[in-house]
Amino acid sequence: MKREIEGLYAGAATRGIAWVIDQVLIVVTLGVVAWFVTTTYGLFNIDLQNCEASSGSIWYYACVGARFGLGIFAVAFSPIYFIFFWTLSGQTIGDAILGIRVVRLDGKPMTIPRSIRRFIGYLVCFITLGIGFLLMLIDDQRQGLHDMLAGTCVIYAWRGEQDTQTVARLQNWMTERRRPAGQEPTANSKA
Repeated sequence: MKREIEGLYAGAATRGIAWVIDQVLIVVTLGVVAWFVTTTYGLFNIDLQNCEASSGSIWYYACVGARFGLGIFAVAFSPIYFIFFWTLSGQTIGDAILGIRVVRLDGKPMTIPRSIRRFIGYLVCFITLGIGFLLMLIDDQRQGLHDMLAGTCVIYAWRGEQDTQTVARLQNWMTERRRPAGQEPTANSKA
């Protein structure tokens, strides 16, 4: 029996896994960018770990500027990531992988101010050591504090149906593998 789950409120576990996927993507991105910048500067014999080695020269200012830029990038990337994806489609990459979407309670598209408010709510939830997230466990709409502040909720954005075409192909493949060599396929086994 097929059960449609599109539109149902997403639970804390699904949302947590999506958040972990997003955090892994953010950390990997930050690591790759830091490695690329450090390696590029290393080609010019500039050690970003020790800017004082080239003190007083233009290379010193380039080193300090690169470190400052990497710091700003590291601080700004996570909020920009979440706010951009929530505003664009209501789904971060982790949300899309798990088939969930952030939606407004009034049914209108997400906006930048609402996404910013939701991210600020995220920060409040972390500052309170996760108490704001625990609200998802008792709220009927599975809203955390960040959702309540932004007027949003998270729903499943895909149907829980079998892909009948893929299942049929798999069954045909299994039938082909069981047939003795040289035997012709029957009319029932062709797709």
